[in-house]
Formats: sequence, C-alpha cells, structure tokens
Amino acid sequence: MSKHEFIEAPAKTEPLGWWRHFSAEELGPRDAAQIRRALRRVSIFGEPGWPDAIRGAAAEAIGVAIRVAVKQFCAEPVVDVAMSAVAAAAIDGDAAAREFVAHMLMKRAAFDAAAATLAKSWIAANRAAARAALCRGSPADAVAAKPPHALVRRLGSNEVSDVAVDVRAAG
Repeated sequence: MSKHEFIEAPAKTEPLGWWRHFSAEELGPRDAAQIRRALRRVSIFGEPGWPDAIRGAAAEAIGVAIRVAVKQFCAEPVVDVAMSAVAAAAIDGDAAAREFVAHMLMKRAAFDAAAATLAKSWIAANRAAARAALCRGSPADAVAAKPPHALVRRLGSNEVSDVAVDVRAAG
C-alpha cells in the first residue's frame, strides 16, 4: 500500500468526511443518522447552537459552518465537523443545506477536482426536490433558500468567534 492510499482511504470511510467524498445520490437517511452519531462525540467551542445543529436544525448547522468557513486558517477536520452537520440536514431534505453543501464543494473544486462533480449532484438533488414539491402542488416547499454564498459575503470577520473542536473518544 502506498503512502497516498494510506492517507486517502480512511477519509472515505469516516462519516465526518462523507460530505466531500460522496454525491447526494449516494447518501441516504441511514447515512445521516450515522453522521449524527459521529457528531455527538464532537463539540465546537463557542457555538451555543451546536447541539441543535447536530440534532438536525439546518439553520444552526449552516450558521456554524459559515463561521468556521470564514476562518482563514481553519483546519480541514474542523470544517469536516461543521459541514457534516450541514450534510446530515441536506440528506434529510433541507434545501438550504443542500445548496450550502454544493457551495462549499465548489470552493473545494479549486484544489479537489472531484468536488465540482459532487457539488453538481447536490444542486441537481435540490432542483429535483423543488420539481417534486411543485408537482405535489406545494410551491412553498419548492422555493429554494437564498444562496448561502450571500450569507458568507455578509458575515464580517469581526463577527467570527474563535473556533475550537473537542473530539472525545467514543465511549
């Protein structure tokens, strides 16, 4: 086994990295539950909404992820933790969460060639869900949330608190 295979293989098998390795079609409700189980072992200090985020509150998860993403020197494992909460909400069907996962994957596309393809899968999933909602006669469900990149631009660096992660051993 090469060193590269050793480094890459664990990330695909760990739930907190799935958001950047699997398309929307490849993840389902069982995966969201497994991601949430993994998230229960993690705390992000300075984020009072974190418990709600890991329980499925998409707005809280997106807020945490925005604050983490705005940090310029934030380590990838911290981003994985925050984005996993968003991904779980996206898998559960939240339109804003799907759009935000797509947005963050497009940002990764600058250095991760597969990320753009994954982003397109989340955008397609959002469009399919909106079409399905319209077919059911539920236009309110079909309205997509404001693109998350607008939220990132509005959030000033002075509004970002320091982010620290406490990863506890599974007990």
